[in-house]
Amino acid sequence: MKRKVLLFTLFHILLSTVFTMNTRAQAVTVKAHIDQEVYEVGEFVTLKVFVDENPGLHSLFFDLTYEGSVLEFVNLHEGGLVTGEKQPGEFLFAVSDPVTSNVRGDHLIVSYALQGAETETKRTGLLCEIRFRVK
Repeated sequence: MKRKVLLFTLFHILLSTVFTMNTRAQAVTVKAHIDQEVYEVGEFVTLKVFVDENPGLHSLFFDLTYEGSVLEFVNLHEGGLVTGEKQPGEFLFAVSDPVTSNVRGDHLIVSYALQGAETETKRTGLLCEIRFRVK
């Protein structure tokens, strides 16, 4: 029997904490999008994370908490906002290990920062695509 999964219940705290830094201390809008709300076991879920309304971004960090008993992290790909940036920067991510996940839940931590003091970009668009498989 296939079970169906409602995703709004799976991403416990979607992009639970988003920190952004810029020289003017103005907010950068970060949005997440999935194509549908209901998935079946074995299907893939692609979560797209966008930066919108960007007055100037030096760096950002977010911690995505998800239900590991239902979703399995597959991969993450940098989006056009990162790959099209001319200034040097670093895009890093880490997935919680099984021991940590048993204690604190499943997390994906993502960080993007431009190199150099006071560097900023005003680019908007796709930051990354995160892919999960429904268990």
